[in-house]
Amino acid sequence: MKKEIKKNGIINIKHGDYEYPISLQLIKDGKKNKVLNKKIYQKLNVTMVHGDKDKSVPVSYSRKVLKIFKKSRKKLIIVKNGDHSLSSSKWLKILKKELKLIIS
Repeated sequence: MKKEIKKNGIINIKHGDYEYPISLQLIKDGKKNKVLNKKIYQKLNVTMVHGDKDKSVPVSYSRKVLKIFKKSRKKLIIVKNGDHSLSSSKWLKILKKELKLIIS
């Protein structure tokens, strides 16, 4: 995979029901930024919405992301039977509701 990325600059990786393009630049940015190693001390409202049937990203990743926000008000919404995309009208209503709470 490394050889293909170096040669073509990108590779498509299938995971669960989805295919993701992984570019060399994405890998370089990930190494440089290492978001999960940082701590954020600003007082923010942080909401994550995660499907409990997500085959691509485990719920534990959302929990890890929330841990970097040390002084924030955090909320994790786990959508029952929600998949990775959370794109059904039922799930989109949940997302819209949470967005309204954030921007109002």
